[in-house]
Amino acid sequence: MTSDLLEQIGGMRFIRSLVPEMYTRILSDTMLQPFFQGIDDIALKHKMSSFLGIAFGDPEHQRRVDLHAAHYKLRPLGLNDQHFDRFLHHLQAVLQAHELEAVMIQQVLAHLQPYRAQVLG
Repeated sequence: MTSDLLEQIGGMRFIRSLVPEMYTRILSDTMLQPFFQGIDDIALKHKMSSFLGIAFGDPEHQRRVDLHAAHYKLRPLGLNDQHFDRFLHHLQAVLQAHELEAVMIQQVLAHLQPYRAQVLG
């Protein structure tokens, strides 16, 4: 199912094309900005592309990512469900801007929900 979803949304090329726009939105969001201070944005974009590849079953990104460990420094800063929802909001906006069908957008967002617990710990 996951690799089918990746193919349906346009593959890794599509993912890599939307990540920069997504982070432009995220880094402009006053609610999310504090979590990204001092972070190398190029590395961040690469990690997000890789994560989305893993989440959607890209065969070149088969390694698992420890999202719990990756976000451990952010939880003491107050990382919570509202922040995860804002991240999804920005992803949804970018997917809409790229004219992905509403049904596909909902599948993408639903597919990312299980990662909420890992991110928030």
